[in-house]
Amino acid sequence: MPRRKAAVLEDQPLTGLEDLDQDPQPRPARGRPRKTTGATATKRIPARTATGRIASKASMQAKVREEAFTYLSLMAAGWEIRDPWCAAQATEERIGVVADQFVAMVSRSDSLLQSVASSGIIGNVIMMMNALFPIVREVWRAHGPGGHGHQDQGGDEGDVTARYPAYAAS
Repeated sequence: MPRRKAAVLEDQPLTGLEDLDQDPQPRPARGRPRKTTGATATKRIPARTATGRIASKASMQAKVREEAFTYLSLMAAGWEIRDPWCAAQATEERIGVVADQFVAMVSRSDSLLQSVASSGIIGNVIMMMNALFPIVREVWRAHGPGGHGHQDQGGDEGDVTARYPAYAAS
């Protein structure tokens, strides 16, 4: 079936607009005009130290590294209580490397580095990860490769020997 050619649209003058009032003129801005060009026009407000001084990039990186190292060390200490053999792999040197790489990633964006350095968000992320870890572990155990699904853990509530075969009632 052949296609029809589309009709060509033409502008048509609007009539009856002559009696309308003109648009109002904008008021001039008060105060000093904003700087819209140059190096300082696009920068964000710099991060400040506890004393009120502007923090350098190196000091922000050091602060983020220290905070990341602290929280990762706390995670490793908690992990060591639960699984000392595996947690032994989280040495101070390896935790330092992880913290350094985190700082390197965050430092690629000055605004992200400034936000992380001034907000304390690392602690919130670590606490969220600690809360999510048991959920992820259980879902992985049930639905991951080799997962057993949702099986009944077996037995009558009163039958202890069915639930704990090594226990023998005397």
